[in-house]
Amino acid sequence: KFLANRSEIERLGSFIDQHILVELAKNIDGYRLSAFMFKDREGKLNMGPAWDYNLSLGNADYLEGWNPVGWYYPLLGNPAQEYPWYPRLFQDPAFIQKYKERWIALRGDVVKTGKLIQQIDDLASYLEEAQQRNFLKWRTLGTYVWPNKFIGKTYAEEIGFMKGWLRDRIAWMDSTFVSPPVLSKAGGAVEPGFQLTITAPAGDIYYTLNGGDPRGADEAPSADSLAYNPADGITITANTRVRARVKVGFIWSILKEATFITQVPPLVIAELMYNPAPPPDGSAYRAVDFE
Repeated sequence: KFLANRSEIERLGSFIDQHILVELAKNIDGYRLSAFMFKDREGKLNMGPAWDYNLSLGNADYLEGWNPVGWYYPLLGNPAQEYPWYPRLFQDPAFIQKYKERWIALRGDVVKTGKLIQQIDDLASYLEEAQQRNFLKWRTLGTYVWPNKFIGKTYAEEIGFMKGWLRDRIAWMDSTFVSPPVLSKAGGAVEPGFQLTITAPAGDIYYTLNGGDPRGADEAPSADSLAYNPADGITITANTRVRARVKVGFIWSILKEATFITQVPPLVIAELMYNPAPPPDGSAYRAVDFE
């Protein structure tokens, strides 16, 4: 390993924090156009300060900036120029472990979802009067301004989009740090009384049987969730949809779900196709044939 000891890893904390901040906000200028460093005389390089975050929190229509899912760094075209230090750092398992530990620590305090959403609400409230004067002079609401992806018609819509995007982003990043649960069967036809087991390498497993999400508000289990007990398993006696997640501290895995059928349900026509799209060129059918 190129990192000699633990103290050397500690000195790289600024690199970890900067990387987490860029990815959390999915800052399109991060790593490359707005990356700054500093060092003390005879000291080592530190990453920072953080700067230029206008193209973040879903506010970009290129490089997947609007999408709360997915890492940003693999989208850069020339890593040697735009992402030059981190590929080498992430070759070291100790650095990766420190990165994970830092994310978990931040999620317990600074990056708690409810805390960040409250900060947005507080700032939005503080700017309530000023934003009205702003948009009277600069009439950009409901208008595309490069490089917006979401175009809100009101100030409240813009704030709502930002909060929703941030919630989804945090949830996705969480899911990359916690292994999802493994179901002993991936769904399908089973006999009544079938015993389903769920396993995970670490953490607590929560599940629902009513179609709800085991993860509730502000990282807490939902009111409908059940804590999985390996000694009991889950007995399937009727058609059941199982949805499960693993929770480690404040962090949840991605959702794992499966539907188990003990009896074929009756067929119900729930929807009719109205005004369907035209068929492909050369098709013997017309759009009206699909009504």
